[in-house]
Amino acid sequence: MSQPTAHRTLVKSPPELWAEVSDAASLAKHLGEFGEIRITRLEPETTVVWEGDRATGTVSLEPSGWGTKVTLTATPTAPSAAEVAAREAAEEAARVEAEERAAAEAAARAEAEAWAAKELARVEAEERASAEAARTEVARAAAERRAAQELAAAEAAAPKPGLLARMFGRKAAPAKAEAPKAEAEAPAAPAKVEALATAEAPAAKLTPVPTPAPEPTPFPTPAPEPDLPPAAEITPPPSIDPTPPVPGPDPAPPSPGPDPSPIPLPGPDPVPPIPAPAPGPAVATALAPDDVVEVLTGVLDTLGSAHHRPFSRQ
Repeated sequence: MSQPTAHRTLVKSPPELWAEVSDAASLAKHLGEFGEIRITRLEPETTVVWEGDRATGTVSLEPSGWGTKVTLTATPTAPSAAEVAAREAAEEAARVEAEERAAAEAAARAEAEAWAAKELARVEAEERASAEAARTEVARAAAERRAAQELAAAEAAAPKPGLLARMFGRKAAPAKAEAPKAEAEAPAAPAKVEALATAEAPAAKLTPVPTPAPEPTPFPTPAPEPDLPPAAEITPPPSIDPTPPVPGPDPAPPSPGPDPSPIPLPGPDPVPPIPAPAPGPAVATALAPDDVVEVLTGVLDTLGSAHHRPFSRQ
């Protein structure tokens, strides 16, 4: 398997490029994709040997015409057994934590659904009780209305006195009351005469004087009857239908309509968010050759970019 390599001729002098690649901090900025970079060997003005957490390689400089030929090599390093074990342990911990988070979310969702079902049952029970109370009130009002109709029908069916009886019945009553009074006063006169005669009886033997009989008390003259209007002017009483009115059917109780303002259900207590798992330690993995070549090409692009040189421009 060939080693991943990238090379290019840059329009820069060898000392300028050497100053940039021979410094560990500057080289780490270019090769940061391979982890922490350490320089292991230097050959002045020509070669830099480096190693990192994920690869090892070299930087070679060679003068070429108007510029400098730069050759970069990198060999990916396979992770050790400890790194593989650490990676597997981190993956297992992440899987377990994801399962626990899913179980907690399912439990919270089930609790919220149970609470919502309980609240819905309570609201439905209250609505049924309200509808039953409304039906009871309508039935009571209908019974009261039916009783009032039956009472009115009974009063309409009762016989009523005629017009003449209503006009003359009250005036005839005083005349009848005066007649017994006159009859009671009439016998009082003879009784008085007899008493006087009995008291004067001894005196009559001495001097009989005839006693004139008292005049009877005249009977009271009955009150004249009122003049009756002509027969043509008497208005006959209005005809009364003896048949009582039949009460109509009771109106059906109105069905309770939907509540225009439904009771808002309070939402369940918010479930506290489950914190995301903290990122574990970075575990080195082997890089593919194409990825290594892409990183080296990017380093050449960065090295070849123009930089301001002292005294080059005024």
